[in-house]
Amino acid sequence: MKTIIKAYEIEENLTWTYIGDGHMNKAWVGALGNKKLYFLKKYRTKDLNIILEEHYLLSKLDSTLEITVPIPIVTKVGSTVAIEDGSYYSLFHYMEGRKLSSPNRKEVVHLAETLAEIHLSLSKIENKGIKEETLKVDKKIMFQVNAFNVVDFRACERMVSDLEKAYHHSKHILIHGDYSFDNVFFNPVKCDIEVVYDWEESQYAYPLYDALTSYHFIGLKAPGLARVFIDTYFECLIDTELNMILESKEDFLKFLLSFHYYELAKMIACDEDLDYIEQVYLWMMDVYDKIRDKT
Repeated sequence: MKTIIKAYEIEENLTWTYIGDGHMNKAWVGALGNKKLYFLKKYRTKDLNIILEEHYLLSKLDSTLEITVPIPIVTKVGSTVAIEDGSYYSLFHYMEGRKLSSPNRKEVVHLAETLAEIHLSLSKIENKGIKEETLKVDKKIMFQVNAFNVVDFRACERMVSDLEKAYHHSKHILIHGDYSFDNVFFNPVKCDIEVVYDWEESQYAYPLYDALTSYHFIGLKAPGLARVFIDTYFECLIDTELNMILESKEDFLKFLLSFHYYELAKMIACDEDLDYIEQVYLWMMDVYDKIRDKT
């Protein structure tokens, strides 16, 4: 950590605690005694432009959203990135907040209301060099999905095709990309979201992508509240430019299942372990079935 400490001119007697791997980074918390002061992120990517794009985006979000987003600390030479042992690091001030393990109805409603507010605010940001999700699935990947007996390949191909059509004819805005309970902090006492973090997956895309991500995670933790989330989200967008209400529950469930298939195909494209992918597929279908039965 010597290079990091020198680059940011921070306390030398900090205790660094490793807190685990993320999809795109590893992370540590730096503390002085019992007081947590910093969050240190080590990026997996070796492409500096990707990191700088994320930091540019965070600065835009900070000036656009009323909710707090983490802003990287600047080094003594004016950079938001430090280099140690050939890897890129960024340092953030540590943020306190309440995380949820078992959401209640009020918290689910607030999660949906906050997402709608975020989308309405982000719809005003123009796309200037920020990545855009294409949602184009290689047909070769779709054939690999057929490796599992549990997968209806023809249904998978047909539904992803329908998803692509809906996606490309819809308004794209800047989205979070991984919005869920895992990436927000609630007020320690009130039912208010104070911090939204982990914007690494942010991109220009169909807003419903964010809603679907939350939808099936809520379905895993509290199936009976999944529909509450999506109904609240849609209600918040009535009479706005982002009004995307689907005609029926069946339309939404079809879209949800298509989304699951698409996510599965993306995992295969990344050469994930096939046994692991089959487990994820079964989990996704279990969530889908629970939501369908509860709605």
